[in-house]
Amino acid sequence: MNNGNLGLHTAPPCTRAPWPSSNRASRHLVLDLTHIDRVDSTGLSTLITLLYATREAIGSLRLARIPGRLMRMVTLTGISRLLPVYATVADALAARPETLPESAAGADHLPD
Repeated sequence: MNNGNLGLHTAPPCTRAPWPSSNRASRHLVLDLTHIDRVDSTGLSTLITLLYATREAIGSLRLARIPGRLMRMVTLTGISRLLPVYATVADALAARPETLPESAAGADHLPD
């Protein structure tokens, strides 16, 4: 992610990174979206891909510091029902997987 965009040209590197499987703590990912101005359909797909990867690794994905201009997109697209959203990175880091909403804490599948 760079230049404030999560999209076609910036999102693919996020999904190509190798996923650690041996360290349980590293399977929990917090995305700080403070500097993201725009998310296109590729960016949304990337968030879903990362969600699948974290769940497959018995981990979690959390979003933090979503700018107001993006919060509407997160709500309208249903991302907020799949991923927990936190006001701060510290809040997201403090949330234990067992305290995450069921839809984000390791449900067996995503809704169709």
